[in-house]
Amino acid sequence: FYFVQSSSQWLDVKVFELSNVVKALGENGRFVIILTCRAAFIALSYIVIRILSPRFAGGSGIPEMKCVFNGVYLPQALSVTTLVAKVIGMIFSFASGLSVGRLGPYVHVSCIIAALVSRLKAFT
Repeated sequence: FYFVQSSSQWLDVKVFELSNVVKALGENGRFVIILTCRAAFIALSYIVIRILSPRFAGGSGIPEMKCVFNGVYLPQALSVTTLVAKVIGMIFSFASGLSVGRLGPYVHVSCIIAALVSRLKAFT
């Protein structure tokens, strides 16, 4: 989870570095650049989630995990594509400045990692 936070902070720093480079545009230009980058991060997060795992990567993931823990068979909720979509979506969502709850997505990612590790030969 350090990877998600450090990646989103790196993107945030790069946005502000880009806005400082373009000083010729003034304060309004800096604001437009920051706003455009944040909107691009939101769009990238949405596109990645909708392409890779539209059904399970969006949202917190806690309702899906409740279903899995109660015995409902949802193999796509614990797949590698859902993990990749969730992590990339979280990175871009955090970097865009959206007010995203961190607990739900981290619980879902942790459950996916646990399910993938339990499928290894050493654990079967």
